[in-house]
Amino acid sequence: MKSRASRKSASASSTISTTDRVPSSSRIRYACSLLLHRESTGQVYLARRAPELRFFGGFWAFAGGAVDATDAALPSTATEDAAFVASAAREALEELGLDLTVEDHPGLVSDELRRAVLADGAAYGRWLQEYGRTVDASRLRPFLRLLTPPFSPIRFDTIFYALEPDREPIIWPGELVDGRWDTPANWLRQWEQGELLIAPPVLLILRCLEEHGLTAAQPYFDELARGFDEGRIHPIFYNPAVQLMPLLTPTLPPATHTNAYIVGRDPAYLIDPATPHADVRERLAQAIDEAREQGRRLEAIVLTHHHPDHVGAVEFARERFGLPVWAHPVTADLLRGSIHVDRFLEDGDRLSLGTSPRGNPWELEVIFTPGHAAGHLCFYEAEYGSLVVGDMISTLSSILIHPDDGNMEQYMASLERLAQIPSRMVFPAHGPATNTGARALADQLAHRRSRELQVLAAMQAGSSTASAIAERVYPDLPDAVRPYAVLSVRSIVDMLLRQQRAQTGPSGLRAV
Repeated sequence: MKSRASRKSASASSTISTTDRVPSSSRIRYACSLLLHRESTGQVYLARRAPELRFFGGFWAFAGGAVDATDAALPSTATEDAAFVASAAREALEELGLDLTVEDHPGLVSDELRRAVLADGAAYGRWLQEYGRTVDASRLRPFLRLLTPPFSPIRFDTIFYALEPDREPIIWPGELVDGRWDTPANWLRQWEQGELLIAPPVLLILRCLEEHGLTAAQPYFDELARGFDEGRIHPIFYNPAVQLMPLLTPTLPPATHTNAYIVGRDPAYLIDPATPHADVRERLAQAIDEAREQGRRLEAIVLTHHHPDHVGAVEFARERFGLPVWAHPVTADLLRGSIHVDRFLEDGDRLSLGTSPRGNPWELEVIFTPGHAAGHLCFYEAEYGSLVVGDMISTLSSILIHPDDGNMEQYMASLERLAQIPSRMVFPAHGPATNTGARALADQLAHRRSRELQVLAAMQAGSSTASAIAERVYPDLPDAVRPYAVLSVRSIVDMLLRQQRAQTGPSGLRAV
């Protein structure tokens, strides 16, 4: 493969989307994606990913997959991005049963071959070699190249290819469990009605196809790629209720970004405009302007809590858009002198969201969740089951409960409460959203309880200081993050002391 800096993009003029100016701790993988289309009907083919998959499990998406290190050596007619082209052909066979090779020996594709390639991707290369077949790059039209924004732990540098198949795709249950044809307009209608989930980059492409059609859409795809190259914030929607906007912030590792959100439509609310960086603030303002052009009327800035990595652009957004700031009274007190809070939000308050895309009355419920911070709030809308949880969980790592700023008992109680809410999509402050819903909260609660038992076991084994306990409970942590592990242990120990499950004495800490 060529270097990222020198390699041209999927279209004639666009380049790889880097989306940010700083390195990320995320891993970057190469990938391909196949937009199957029918020119005569304007339909496109989406496949539903298996619910148990970690990456977009249960979402409808294009077929495709990761580029293998050996794909570049496969015979093909491609003059550039040969590894991506060969990978796309292999994925077409594996996932859809489609043969994208030059038809020198027709009729050789069989169920037996497909099973062999599914079991071992290298079988595809052996088959090409044995029968002298070559991947036909002319069947695949590259139209867009995107790099996952850097808020995700795994980022995919993906080329999207358009393909008009000469036969019907056939899905075998595995990573994909279903597939069907429909127009972009109908796919988007079903998504807005909450009938299915669509992967965010696919949603972006469908919207462009609905507006322009595939033949005329290329200039708009090129414009998208250029905008992301220049730092435009990706418009990320997991459902119609919530737009996620990852913003570069000085937050705790492994996170590098804090998610701001726009929830609702008319009215809508801007939650946690987070970044202190002037250039990223301008990108945020551009994203907000685009949301307003699409009919979202902002009513207020709403804060989950007072921590610096959540409030860095509050005054900027207040001044730029003329918005009031709403937060819990404790948060308002903690921000006194730096950010003025115009309205107090209390547990059980309901903020109007107007009418949902499904035509129903729409509300955002305020939920008081102290523990990580004394004035922490979460927000729930029931129409699509969206739960914006701030720093109650992260999809990147565990949340730090600082012993000087938080309270582990309150945090656990708040987690228990959130786990009882029938949420379907959970939106954290750090990392991608998750469609595991209430299970994500229950899993975090179980993890915390397990960690509590580990701390007790460490004390029973003779570790008598927070540092010694952290060495035993977190044996493999890098030195750079070890201080945070000690703080986490301190917060657990403080809870155990209050519950009289531990004591301090002349020899230090011990379990009771």
